[in-house]
Amino acid sequence: MCRNILLFGIVFFCCAVSTAQNSVEDYYTIRKEYAQLRENNANALPAIAISIKLAKNKQNFKHLFYAYEDAALYSPDREDKLKYADSCLSTAQKTKDATMISTAYLGKGIVYYFNFRKFDKALDHYLLAAKSAEKTTDAYLQYKIKYNIGVVKSYLGYYPEALLYFHECKLFFETNLKSNLSPPLLFNNTRGYLNTIHQIMICERQLHHWEKVDRLLKETGRYRNNADFNQEKGYFLKERGIALFNKNQYEQAIDSLIIAEDMLQHKKEESHLAVTYFYLAKAYLKMNNSSLSTGYLKKVDSLFTRNEAVLPEVRKTYEILLKNKYLAISALESAHYTEQLMKADSILHHDLPNLSSRIFTEYDTKSLVAEKEKLIQAKNVRNTIITITTLLIGCLIFFLYTINQKRKKNLQSYQNIVRQYETVTTATPVTSVPTTPDRKSTYSSALIEKLLKKLEEFELTNGFIVQDITLGSLALEMQTNKTHLSYVINEHKQMTWPTYLKTLRINYITNLMLRNPTYLHYNVGVLGEMCGYKSRQQFAKQFCEIHQLSPLEFINLRTKNN
Repeated sequence: MCRNILLFGIVFFCCAVSTAQNSVEDYYTIRKEYAQLRENNANALPAIAISIKLAKNKQNFKHLFYAYEDAALYSPDREDKLKYADSCLSTAQKTKDATMISTAYLGKGIVYYFNFRKFDKALDHYLLAAKSAEKTTDAYLQYKIKYNIGVVKSYLGYYPEALLYFHECKLFFETNLKSNLSPPLLFNNTRGYLNTIHQIMICERQLHHWEKVDRLLKETGRYRNNADFNQEKGYFLKERGIALFNKNQYEQAIDSLIIAEDMLQHKKEESHLAVTYFYLAKAYLKMNNSSLSTGYLKKVDSLFTRNEAVLPEVRKTYEILLKNKYLAISALESAHYTEQLMKADSILHHDLPNLSSRIFTEYDTKSLVAEKEKLIQAKNVRNTIITITTLLIGCLIFFLYTINQKRKKNLQSYQNIVRQYETVTTATPVTSVPTTPDRKSTYSSALIEKLLKKLEEFELTNGFIVQDITLGSLALEMQTNKTHLSYVINEHKQMTWPTYLKTLRINYITNLMLRNPTYLHYNVGVLGEMCGYKSRQQFAKQFCEIHQLSPLEFINLRTKNN
């Protein structure tokens, strides 16, 4: 699947730079030596290294961009993929080409998602790619980004939101397929269309909308015998097998899932393989074949051990292994599966709070620790359980009390914010305070009035969100000096320049989150960049100083109250 997404942009760029063909002629000449190779094939790297060296010598950044993109695609090592994706991004930024910059952000996000399973960083880069793509007219690129953001949202459990993205993408690819496309563009748009339908099926299945899944399976029937789309055929056979399992047609489900298993193994689609193994295990269990069922459940465990990708089916696998009395599981295996379940819950709790709240069942971390001790240490079981239970109850009481106090404090802070902002429709201005009559000023009233008007314009045009703005740069822009400007801010805004800037920025982003729920789904780092901060830590610190509440706590309370 990673290959599909990375290759989406290749044909587009071939067309987009046709007017500058001479500048990348060397790249296409060298690329012929490895174009027929598959993704992750290191045999392509020597030729790509020559391409990179040649582009560097000629200071040809477009050529260098494409070469780094290929290096990320063909490198089998994930660390190398990330290194080349980073080089691709820095090269794209030198070209100042919005399409290349957006594509580079997207490519790096894909590496984080598929190779490192770092979903927060993947989403950050997808959002940055979307921001750069807004400066282009490339609809194809924009919908590739929308598709990938949808994939992350689906993984995190935001299925209804993900469906909105996927249906837009489906309509886009569907519309393109009705036009007269060249063979490469026809192939790319067809693949985009089929992959989008697959993602829609996953979301509808998780929402138990089985009739919609059946309709989508019928829609893809005309592509199943096309050898160009064998990978997608594997996806649809997987979904067909799951749909048959849901209809209690276990033998037919197994037939479909076994074919899908073979096709997905060939493509090394580990996440989809784990789902296939899980439903094969359940189907065999329904047919009273516990031996084959156990074998497939253990395959899911092997995949999780290797990639630590937590799907809903992964956690359910360990629940079956630990709870089903018909499976012959030894005490040592039970201890291993308990530990794996603890690891899965830890990942869910740390990285995927929305998904965690949805599938987190009776196995919380502390009870799993107690269960593991009971399985491994057969002696003194009763005393151990009593001691652990007592400690857990004490810790739980203290923890709940602390959480409750913190929750009350946060709720009060949140309510204060809402009351403060409820009548404000734009970024909250900083009110000017007139100088007291008995206080002498060394500056003329005309100068002060002029600077106050310019500060008002600065606030209304959101000039404070520029990241590198300083008192000196603002004074220069206002055709005055730092001393004059500092005096007006201190006397008439009743605050220092750092406090003034901080207040404007935090007021601005707070208003955005209060008025538009879309911003509540953004990463804290991205929100900080939007209001002028380079550092996520500095933004969080100053947000807390203004509101006595962290950005994440505010987002959670706002989401809950919405």
